[in-house]
Amino acid sequence: MLLRLLALPIRAPFDATLWLAKQIEDHALREYTDPAVVKRTLDQLDEAVEAGTISEEEYDRLEDVLLERLRIGQRHREQQS
Repeated sequence: MLLRLLALPIRAPFDATLWLAKQIEDHALREYTDPAVVKRTLDQLDEAVEAGTISEEEYDRLEDVLLERLRIGQRHREQQS
């Protein structure tokens, strides 16, 4: 107990930094895998392919990336439950 108390000035900033890093990581993952964000991006890709600014191949590649983001988010949400 005394050792914990003496180590507090050193340990507290370290613990706070770890907590903050975890919060940032969680927020970034939620945003990265948010179904609404992915849907909006897919809609933008649809518009881009229709406008001819990206090819069908590029669309397919990016769509695969976005669908993987949804799968990652789903797995993460299942692990949190």
